[in-house]
Amino acid sequence: MEHWISQAIHGSTTSTTSSSSTQSGGSGAAHRLADVMAQTHIENHSAPPDVTTYTSEHPIQVERPQGSTTSRTAPKYGNAELMETGDGVPVSSRVSAKIQQLVNTLKRPKRPPLREFFVDDFEELLEVQQPDPNQPKPEGAQMLAMRGEQLGVVTNWPPSLEAALQRWGTISPKAPCLTTMDTNGKPLYILTYGKLWTRSMKVAYNILHKLGTKQEPMVRPGDRVALVFPNNDPAASMVAFYGCLLAEVVPVPIEVPLTRKDAGSQQIGFLLGSCGVTVALTSDACHKGLPKSPTGEIPQFKGWPKLLWFVTESKHLSKPPRDWFPHIKDANNDTAYIEYKTCKDGSVLGVTVTRIALLTHCQALTQACGYTEAETIVNVLDFKKDVGLWHGILTVSATPCVLAGLHATAGIRLPAIMCSVKPDGIPQLCRTDEIGELCVCAIATGTSYYGLSGMTKNTFEVFPVTSSGAPVSEYPFVRTGLLGFVGPGGLVFVVGKMDGLMVVSGRRHNADDIVATALAVEPMKFVYRGRIAVFSVTVLHDERIVIVAEQRPDSTEEDSFQWMSRVLQAIDSIHQVGVYCLALVPANTLPKTPLGGIHLSETKQLFLEGSLHPCNVLMCPHTCVTNLPKPRQKQPEIGPASVMVGNLVSGKRIAQASGRDLGQIEDNDQARKFLFLSEVLQWRAQTTPDHVLYTLLNCRGTIASSLTCVQLHKRAEKIAVMLMERGHLQDGDHVALVYPPGIDLIAAFYGCLYAGCVPITVRPPHPQNIATTLPTVKMIVEVSRSACLMTTQLICKLLRSREAAAAVDVRAWPPILDTDDLPKKRPAQIYKPSNPDTLAYLDFSVSTTGMLAGVKMSHAATSAFCRSIKLQCELYPSREVAICLDPYCGLGFVLWCLCR
Repeated sequence: MEHWISQAIHGSTTSTTSSSSTQSGGSGAAHRLADVMAQTHIENHSAPPDVTTYTSEHPIQVERPQGSTTSRTAPKYGNAELMETGDGVPVSSRVSAKIQQLVNTLKRPKRPPLREFFVDDFEELLEVQQPDPNQPKPEGAQMLAMRGEQLGVVTNWPPSLEAALQRWGTISPKAPCLTTMDTNGKPLYILTYGKLWTRSMKVAYNILHKLGTKQEPMVRPGDRVALVFPNNDPAASMVAFYGCLLAEVVPVPIEVPLTRKDAGSQQIGFLLGSCGVTVALTSDACHKGLPKSPTGEIPQFKGWPKLLWFVTESKHLSKPPRDWFPHIKDANNDTAYIEYKTCKDGSVLGVTVTRIALLTHCQALTQACGYTEAETIVNVLDFKKDVGLWHGILTVSATPCVLAGLHATAGIRLPAIMCSVKPDGIPQLCRTDEIGELCVCAIATGTSYYGLSGMTKNTFEVFPVTSSGAPVSEYPFVRTGLLGFVGPGGLVFVVGKMDGLMVVSGRRHNADDIVATALAVEPMKFVYRGRIAVFSVTVLHDERIVIVAEQRPDSTEEDSFQWMSRVLQAIDSIHQVGVYCLALVPANTLPKTPLGGIHLSETKQLFLEGSLHPCNVLMCPHTCVTNLPKPRQKQPEIGPASVMVGNLVSGKRIAQASGRDLGQIEDNDQARKFLFLSEVLQWRAQTTPDHVLYTLLNCRGTIASSLTCVQLHKRAEKIAVMLMERGHLQDGDHVALVYPPGIDLIAAFYGCLYAGCVPITVRPPHPQNIATTLPTVKMIVEVSRSACLMTTQLICKLLRSREAAAAVDVRAWPPILDTDDLPKKRPAQIYKPSNPDTLAYLDFSVSTTGMLAGVKMSHAATSAFCRSIKLQCELYPSREVAICLDPYCGLGFVLWCLCR
């Protein structure tokens, strides 16, 4: 590019003589430069340089030929200066300083795209998210890792959890260990420590000696075994869990599969397959409730490995011999059990817990919570995982407590090192007033994700660092998945979960906070408490918030929309974030977890697939554009890569957008060889006469009428005859089509094309509101200069009624033709336009403010428009398209009348 500019300037100097110092010489160089710029095609896919903000703080080296290394300053003459070529040769002509500035700019190397607007992502230029100026910024000092209190010294603590069970099972066999209760609080079953010990031994013996053969047992020590027990039978689950520990096999407690196609159960099956599980322990009642095949066998669930179902009821087990006794050894680093964890995306992972971590955890909980003998713990949580498993199944065996149903752990002190790190990037310590992900360094934690070494390293082998990069400890930390901070006195404050974290426009929001705000707006009147889901979806390369809730059946549509509007206002005012979509679904329609909660990942998947079927929905797509300029706001420093102020939407720049070529006309595509829609209809009537073009459905969903190709062609011919004989119209006359949505409107449109007239579709006046709707019809008819008005007999009477005469002057109507009574003869000749650029139809639309706008569409533009829509939407003749739009203007008119 610089070479061409240099040639242009050289040419201007050679063409000028001693008179080049005059005004004409300067203008000649400018014109020659302008000609070269106009004829040169510049391809630059990066952002153009911002010449208005260019500075010389960083000197840029420009390659120059030898002999031109001396820098010189061009003398100025008023607002002009001496111009020099790309080779540094001065030109004896005074030109505008703007041209010299342009030349200097083009001589500089290409600058990268402006960082504040774009980053180069190879395939497309994406908008860089600007930080929210209102987002709070941490100002405190860097936090220090807090060390918890040490455990007290207990002299008689058992060496393992199995040894603790043996001790309490033999010393206090009649002491109650677990009591199951019904919904009314009445005891149903009491499991003593003696029964727990003897039944666990029986389960351990049968697992090792009754599955498979003596030479090839099915389960060996160290193998994984699934525990499938319902939530209403914790006693059987506890017996099976400790039976696995005594047999030195690894239990994997999971949920009961409800159906073969359950998505959550499928993810559980993937976990079992990765763990190599071949045996599932269950109760007699659960085994009977599982789905069966016609032969009575339990079928293989989707995604599950092939399992042997083993019932652990005492009546189905063999009594172990007197000389058999389980091998009880001290706690070590062998895997004790695998606890499943459901991720944000619905995937299931297995967290391995060692035997030493299991024992240490029980010691910590017992001392931190102050559990003593004969104390009662109430459990209302899931006993298969998390806090319910720790307190309800494990701790009651370490300390002889009575479990009556779970005690929520809050504010306990544990022997561990705790810190808070930044959720993204390097695990750097947060500031004292900054919320991050809590990490813990202790023995009583999980050790890995089973079979996933990469994810294990990122979660269980984290080394937090200070701002200088120095590690906090030589021992690894474990990410807890909890958001919080360490406060004064070593107190840990938990404010949310990482799975509920949403980053919208660079600002973090927690799903639990959004739920709390939504439920605070009269929750009990319109939605069910606890039946609400909040998640984020990706829109325009950023996360947007979606709220889905189950609506009460007695709520009306008006009340629901008022509640949704108040929810949007509350979230916007409290959290300063917009909601992309708020949907209300009927009661008991959202996917549920085994404990009755909402399955978040499945709900999100249904939303993305469009299978949620909400009864009320409020979409706010305008919240996706967050950098629109405010009214009358002055925008300083607008760069060359900006539109108004920044980019209105993310993605490719508008200057790089280009459509796809429709391609050449193929020989086997006869329809694309016609230039006019009237010719296409005639060809379709001959080749596919019985093909159904339109099917009109009534409000009940049943077929009211239909129209084939040949029927539309014949009806259009009759309308063309009526226009020529009764209307006495000529080629190019405008005809207003005042029809309700239906087949009559389509036939009238093509009848006008057959007669050479220009149709204008007009919405008919409303019979119940004729005083306000009829003037709009009259305005369109007058502005379009319609020579005739076609309609049905019913609307014709309405236009000539007394109510219409009170609204407009009925005598000023053009001739009105009733198409209910059509002639029976065919036209002598169907009109064919002589020029594709002649007018085909007029598209009139009225805005909400009453502004009337009309668009002229030629035959060539109409044909190209139809071809492009059919190509993009793949509208093949065999496809059916359901249209619920008005057929009078815009996209609705195109889909109704043109694209068939």
